[in-house]
Amino acid sequence: MSLFGALCKNTQRLSAEQEQLRVNLARLSTEVDRERENAKQAKAAIDVGGKKIQALDRELAEERQARTMAERALGELQVETATMKERAAHAEQLQAVLDRLQAPADVTPIRK
Repeated sequence: MSLFGALCKNTQRLSAEQEQLRVNLARLSTEVDRERENAKQAKAAIDVGGKKIQALDRELAEERQARTMAERALGELQVETATMKERAAHAEQLQAVLDRLQAPADVTPIRK
């Protein structure tokens, strides 16, 4: 084989390799574009998820605050209920004493 023939064969091989590299580059470029789009969509989904988490965190904080206030109010009502029960019991005792004091005496006077 002559030098010219070898160069032509080498040039053809290089041209074929170059064409194969162009095809691979186009395929890789398409894959990169697709992956960029996937990453963009994933980022958008993550952003939406993050906003939902923030909203849930705020809602949870509000629920905790409402629960704390409700528990505080319940405690105050329990104290007030206990106080009212004590007052009612005391009022009943006082009423019993008044009833005894106002009842006619069944006692016969003692004679000396």
